[in-house]
Amino acid sequence: MLRPADSFSAGWGSRDRLDVVLAAPEVVMEVAADVARDSAGRWRHPVRPHRIRTDIGGRDVPLFGE
Repeated sequence: MLRPADSFSAGWGSRDRLDVVLAAPEVVMEVAADVARDSAGRWRHPVRPHRIRTDIGGRDVPLFGE
């Protein structure tokens, strides 16, 4: 889980770091992602939006890895 003090990579091959900005979990978006990751754990290919999930709320979504 991300914390306000965390940062993450700006993109593939980039050394820039982006700050984490926490937001209220109001909209749930299903995404399509290739499972390939690099040695740092970053997605090797862009994550693409698939659909907005109007049937569930932000607090109903399990944390990543659960």
